Amino acid sequence: MHYRNLYYDSTINYGNSNNNKKIELLCAIDFGSTRTAAGWTIGVDNIPRNQFITTDGIKIKLDPNDDNFTTPTAILFKKIDQNDWEPISFGKSAEREYFGLRNNEIDNYRFFKNYKMKLYQNNSINPKIRSFSGEEWSIIKVLSGVFKFINQKFIESVNESNSKINLSINNDTTQWVLTVPAIWEDKAKEIMRRAFFQAGLISSQDSANLLFCYEPEAAALVFIQDQRNNLDKLKNKNLLVVDAGRRTIDITLVKPTIVNNEIEKFEILMVPTGGDSGSIYIDQEFIKFFQSFLNLNNNQFNQFKNECPKGFLKLSNQWEGIKIKIFIGDLTEYDSHFLEIPRIILRYLEKRFGIKDFKGLAKKFNQRNQNSGLSEIEWDDDERFLVISGDRIKSFFKKAIQKLRSDLNLFKQTTEILRQTDIVLFTGGLSNSDYFRKSVQKILGNNYQYCKSSYPEKSNLVGSIYFGFDPKIISIKRSQFTMRKN
Repeated sequence: MHYRNLYYDSTINYGNSNNNKKIELLCAIDFGSTRTAAGWTIGVDNIPRNQFITTDGIKIKLDPNDDNFTTPTAILFKKIDQNDWEPISFGKSAEREYFGLRNNEIDNYRFFKNYKMKLYQNNSINPKIRSFSGEEWSIIKVLSGVFKFINQKFIESVNESNSKINLSINNDTTQWVLTVPAIWEDKAKEIMRRAFFQAGLISSQDSANLLFCYEPEAAALVFIQDQRNNLDKLKNKNLLVVDAGRRTIDITLVKPTIVNNEIEKFEILMVPTGGDSGSIYIDQEFIKFFQSFLNLNNNQFNQFKNECPKGFLKLSNQWEGIKIKIFIGDLTEYDSHFLEIPRIILRYLEKRFGIKDFKGLAKKFNQRNQNSGLSEIEWDDDERFLVISGDRIKSFFKKAIQKLRSDLNLFKQTTEILRQTDIVLFTGGLSNSDYFRKSVQKILGNNYQYCKSSYPEKSNLVGSIYFGFDPKIISIKRSQFTMRKN
């Protein structure tokens, strides 16, 4: 098929194309570090791309108990026999089922969450990850289970509509598009391909039925499509896309070519840059704070995480709720928030370490940090709440912003890219934070027009579907080694 262009993926054999195969379905997966979404639409052989732009794809409901557009990147496996594990639930449902397991049941289940970052800058071709109960699995085994589960939900979604459109579903007639960070090395994409093949979604490991779409490019596609009624305003304008996810930040410069108020092509004018400057640092600062509050050393705190995994997961979810308030700008430095400590943690800490005077812990923490310039914390015995001030919560951003400032300052010193930039486009989960966007603007200066994706949580999925319809729209791309042209 003439539109297939695999230039961006150096892990496959470019001579192996599917020119004689009819693609009936296009399924895209936005596989995020903390949240995941998937959707499908009629295949690229059935609808011209310019017609699809006005057509909605069908979202695949990965979790029946989660009405959000994305769902947590969490999966629960159940042991079927001695060597066989079946993925049984995803997202919030996986968490709930894991929480509900009795101690005598847990050996027959494995729960994994936030495992994607193991692929970033990992030297192993098959890195290992630990489940929440401590067992070590190969990441390919976990990922193949994820893709197998998504495929099953995809089949169910298509079958619900199939009475009218009569589509076939197999690994020859389905075009898959998977989003990946632009800064990922080929080794990470190779692992994803192996997992896809192992899950049975493609007929060979180098199949052209799996395309990778870089996340910031997907976001740029959506942004420009949103401007399609006024595209002439983007003529000769270059977009610096800052894709600020929950774990990584990708930066890419995109040049759209507009002819007669239509997008003719995209050019990627720089090697993607960035790193792990995302909210992983914010999470790490919160964990450091909580460890300091408990006054546990590293060995004791690691013991707590390993021996009380359900409690630690519940605590992480409590923190995520607070962090979202920062992201959407609902929390100022003058606000305080109540962090509820799960009962399972309180019982564990008393039994293992004899900790039960949490009001006293808060008092000692304040004494140790009286010169920090931050508001004191408080403990509410009645509600089991740790009261944390807004200024202290925002201090958890400090390291992430410092890392980002260092990356951007180096970027400014070593590249001419910013001189070519007209618009800075924020996308990704962290871009919802007004505090984050203002921090970037302060670093880069006021010489640019700053925009935010209208729906950053959806951009990668929608953009990857656009890309799947017409990969050739990105006509020039810079890789780490060369530039390829169509």
